[in-house]
Amino acid sequence: MLLEALILDIRHGLRALCNAPAFTGVAILSLALGIGANTAIFSIINALMLKSLPVTEPERLVQLGSACPPCRDGAPQVIHGRRSET
Repeated sequence: MLLEALILDIRHGLRALCNAPAFTGVAILSLALGIGANTAIFSIINALMLKSLPVTEPERLVQLGSACPPCRDGAPQVIHGRRSET
């Protein structure tokens, strides 16, 4: 009973899509662009942020940079909307 209703719904949907080829084309193009863009963005984020670095001892990595007296961890401290004077 449920499977028969599903088959009837699918047939009805396919008939409606065949009667409106322009809408079908736009819908398929939109889905393809959305899925492609999502995949590309995920691939970039996965490669840059999610995968661990290809080193044997990651705990021995060091970050080099300049330090300034009013800064901590490379960024100025902000207290109540103003920079601290430390």
